Amino acid sequence: MPAGELNVKIMKFKSKKYSIPSENNFIDCIKMSFAELTFSKKYKIVTEKNDENSCKIEYLNSIIGRRIEFINQNHPCDYGFSIFIYNTYNNIKDDSICFCNIPFENQNKDNDCNFINKLSKMFFKEMDSIISGVEWKNNLKTIHQF
Repeated sequence: MPAGELNVKIMKFKSKKYSIPSENNFIDCIKMSFAELTFSKKYKIVTEKNDENSCKIEYLNSIIGRRIEFINQNHPCDYGFSIFIYNTYNNIKDDSICFCNIPFENQNKDNDCNFINKLSKMFFKEMDSIISGVEWKNNLKTIHQF
């Protein structure tokens, strides 16, 4: 499906609560915006989950020891959209970097993935050496909090 035809619905409102759509719109938007992970960075998609309370897509590059999770979650509270990068080569539990966190209230609701597209450009510019396995930055926690 061409990018221009993608009708993305990030969230739906239901009686003062919102839910993540049953369609794979969120997953499709991540796949399109972060396609470089599979094409040039040699990551493989290992997990895709999409239900009413959360969406998750997980990429793995076992050669360089990196795992990247894209999560949009609203239950049990509004965790929002986050990107986590994990170093899978060391033995440190939860050795991760949170590239960003955007609570739902701060996400644009214009159904076209603008916030995800913008984040992908920042992500590849700022995290290239980390997602390529060249370096790992210890003690680097949340980089962008929106």
